[in-house]
Amino acid sequence: MNFNTRGVYSMDFEKVIRQRKMIREYITNKQIPGELIMRLIKNAHRAPSAGHTQVQEFIIVKDSVTKKKLRKVAVNQEYVELAPVLIIVCSNTSRSTNRVEENFTVL
Repeated sequence: MNFNTRGVYSMDFEKVIRQRKMIREYITNKQIPGELIMRLIKNAHRAPSAGHTQVQEFIIVKDSVTKKKLRKVAVNQEYVELAPVLIIVCSNTSRSTNRVEENFTVL
């Protein structure tokens, strides 16, 4: 394991990219712990954004009826319905419009 100077586990970015996977088969009845979902969301909130506006919002979907409806609007991708949890990322640009205009010059 690699630890940085603060004793926090760190991983080489290139290694993260090389080891990433796209999952297309799910255990449909598997329960994903809420703590894990919240950890993912917290880490996603740490992603950089223009002017640190953090315009992203996350919708967590577990309900099978809702996933079935979402499948229809997602070009009928069965993965949308089969995944035990969906995390939908939205961009609320209304939060950034004023802040970006105040802090940046448009050329």
